[in-house]
Amino acid sequence: MLSLHAPCERVLSSFKMRAFKPRMLRMLYYLSTVLGSLTVCVYMGMQLSAQDSIDDLIVISSSGRASLQTFDNDGQEMVALEDLARLFSLEIREDSRAGTFSILHGENVVILTPNQQLVSVSGQLVSLQASPQRLQGRWVVPLDFLNRALAPIYEEQLEFRQQNRLILIGDVHVPRISGEYRSLASDGQLTLEVSPDTPHTINEEARRLIISFEADALDIERMPLPRGDLVAEFRQIETPPGLEIDLGPTFDSFVAS
Repeated sequence: MLSLHAPCERVLSSFKMRAFKPRMLRMLYYLSTVLGSLTVCVYMGMQLSAQDSIDDLIVISSSGRASLQTFDNDGQEMVALEDLARLFSLEIREDSRAGTFSILHGENVVILTPNQQLVSVSGQLVSLQASPQRLQGRWVVPLDFLNRALAPIYEEQLEFRQQNRLILIGDVHVPRISGEYRSLASDGQLTLEVSPDTPHTINEEARRLIISFEADALDIERMPLPRGDLVAEFRQIETPPGLEIDLGPTFDSFVAS
């Protein structure tokens, strides 16, 4: 069974496997809980498939998942304002006399000036990585516009996690997971650090072990590479959010505690 310590921000567990032996038809899977992070100890290595397309940003909200296209502008990744307006219910107004344009959400406003990195966010000046540009007939802004300009005026919580290209809207639970693998003679140890604490279950079916998390999605920050034949593959799954381990030919059984 899997036990968790709810009060902590992170959960540490161990997950161990042993390869098949002729005299002892077993492989040990050991899962123990310790405060601090989630550790999974395995007797072979693993592999993580790509989480999402690198071309689009993935938007996760209580209503589901969507994608947001980005553009390259001289090495700077940008997003179209009209796409943001549609996704976040924004209003865009251009002031030809002042040479500026405004983005409104309720009573909050962001004022941008073409080719200027400084923007006004509800009266406060902030600097973006790049200035707004006209690209392919559309106004585009750099990705840090999401956290630095849009998040402060948006009615719901908005977070942009650039490493895995995730935009989180509202009260969604998307834990960060970071993994490290160590080879220990015929055994191995895979450590998964999960933050914040997230309940999860482990099931075996059709030569697979599936770790399912009670979350809206997962933010995989780091995973080890595969090695050996105890585990054939390690990858992320979206429904339900979790990690799937394809078992190799030497797997026999597992126990959890």
